[in-house]
Amino acid sequence: MKQVISYSLYGKDLRFLVGAIKNAELAQRFFPGFTVRYYYGRSVPRWVLSTLLVFPHVELIKVEDTENSIARSWRFMACLDTDVDVVLSRDVDARLSIREAEAHQEFLESDFNFHIIR
Repeated sequence: MKQVISYSLYGKDLRFLVGAIKNAELAQRFFPGFTVRYYYGRSVPRWVLSTLLVFPHVELIKVEDTENSIARSWRFMACLDTDVDVVLSRDVDARLSIREAEAHQEFLESDFNFHIIR
């Protein structure tokens, strides 16, 4: 079963760039076996991309679209990937946690098709 944590990443704001790297690291601890996928724009600095590629569980998918408010929805493209069984769509500046990992496991054991945490 392929499980993906999906993010949109664009711009040069360190809050988001460092957040992407931190979440790649946290995913190893809280979501072992998951792929962390970043749909990224042209503006993302090369140092961020090369740092993310250090992690073996990270996938980078370049998006050529305009980086505007719609870019936030790039992360939902993972839902269209027929090779992916489970998608966790996340904000790149929100840190992964044990609470979320436990909630995800509870969801997988349920009969529901969608799960939203606020």
